[in-house]
Amino acid sequence: MMLFPPPQVIFGLLFLSVAVVLIWDIRFNPFGEDEDGT
Repeated sequence: MMLFPPPQVIFGLLFLSVAVVLIWDIRFNPFGEDEDGT
């Protein structure tokens, strides 16, 4: 079955993926990068 999901599902997955990336980046790259001097 080659059915495209409704726009709600597409935007939901897109928002979820962006949120996961942002949370992942914040967790493993804290905002204290200035202290490292990089």
